[in-house]
Amino acid sequence: MTETFGLVYRSLLAVENLSTVIQERIFQYASKLKDYELLAALARHQNLHPEIESRFANVPHAVVKAAWAARPSRTDEELTALVENETRVKVLTALASRDDTPQKVFSLIATTKGQAPLIALASNNVVDVETRVAAIAQYAALVDANIVKIPPNVIALISSDDRLATAVATRTNNPLLALAALRSGALEDEFQNRAVYLAVEHMTKMVKLFLLEKNDRYSMMSYAVRECIRELTEVLESNQLSSQSVELISNTTEILATVVVHHPSLEGVVDSFLKVANNTAETFVVAARRASSSAELDKIIQTIGSDRSKYASPAATLCAVAQNEHCTAAIIRKMFDMRVAHWGTLRAMATTVTNRTSIAALILWAPYLNVDRILTKSGDPVGTLSKVLEIACTYDTTIHTEILQSKYMGREMICKLPIQSFFPNNCSMEMTTQLAAMLTERINEPATWEVLEAVGKEFTGSVDELLKIATIV
Repeated sequence: MTETFGLVYRSLLAVENLSTVIQERIFQYASKLKDYELLAALARHQNLHPEIESRFANVPHAVVKAAWAARPSRTDEELTALVENETRVKVLTALASRDDTPQKVFSLIATTKGQAPLIALASNNVVDVETRVAAIAQYAALVDANIVKIPPNVIALISSDDRLATAVATRTNNPLLALAALRSGALEDEFQNRAVYLAVEHMTKMVKLFLLEKNDRYSMMSYAVRECIRELTEVLESNQLSSQSVELISNTTEILATVVVHHPSLEGVVDSFLKVANNTAETFVVAARRASSSAELDKIIQTIGSDRSKYASPAATLCAVAQNEHCTAAIIRKMFDMRVAHWGTLRAMATTVTNRTSIAALILWAPYLNVDRILTKSGDPVGTLSKVLEIACTYDTTIHTEILQSKYMGREMICKLPIQSFFPNNCSMEMTTQLAAMLTERINEPATWEVLEAVGKEFTGSVDELLKIATIV
């Protein structure tokens, strides 16, 4: 396991012009601890010193060999041969994730049958659009119709890109992937109809199973059916439904009416689903827009949260609440605590409202958002990010990865972040560059490096605090 300062070293490897001194120190540190993950990270560094690179030929561990094979100095022919002959998913995923892998190799990976490499490829923005679409289409075709759990990052990837969503809707037989495609809200009628069909068929199947279920599993099945109907309602609300999609929904009336007769507790959520083509939340929307105090807004959220089966997915109402100038971070927090908003609604709120407090609170607490896009759209990205950190301190909230990776995370904020914020995949290039600069400026002796590594082993304080301790000792 990589120790705390080893993780900081891994983050420093993201700095393009990392000094040979730090590279040498990382090699010695990782070799001594047999930290092969850290050695692999060093082997992948774009500007690795030739003398240090030559040493990797004698490191036998597979992950290090894979990193060495993926170095920019490898030729197209070598990489192509690697894809054609490679059976290890880890290696293909690494190649699919790189920004210097030849497009030809990307195209070859898009035809493989490993789900992890395909998702890595579709997520890589340096890959040409056609290849990304081909990769997600291949993934969609490979996922079995009966798979009941899709990774959240895959759902977010598909729903955030119209082209990927269309490719998934075209190829998938899995209802959860169909729902992810529908979340984009931008499918053309042909693809929307197919996705709605899969999603509605899945819901109908669950309802039929529920009707046959015995008492011993009633509670679990009741919850599963309720959540299935609720999620489908929310997703459909974010789409301009075609006439065929509306017809598909209306065809479920009989089976849903039957389940309500046998299980009256589902009446509210079923009613919301059947009315999905006609927005019935207008009364609350108007009230939220006209509210003249945070207390009025809080009352609206309290009312919705008190009976979520009756108000299955009040997306328009929640957006109106967040947009109101009297909306506070506490009200946004209540939306999460009372679980009145699903991911699609949160995404719509974050990208449409202009209230800075609401935007900052959503960035802090809502998952899978494009933080920098939302910050840029706010008109004052630095001010909004400062508000995010302010709310995080007030509510003692962990700052998640997307915030730490923001390009707007300036040095004055970086110094106050805990050292754990610089673990791999947590922070942006700007943050790691700033950290490298601070280390180089403030540490001049090998002995100080050793103190820093020793103190940093279990350290949980800020960057500033750690550097002060190391230099004083």
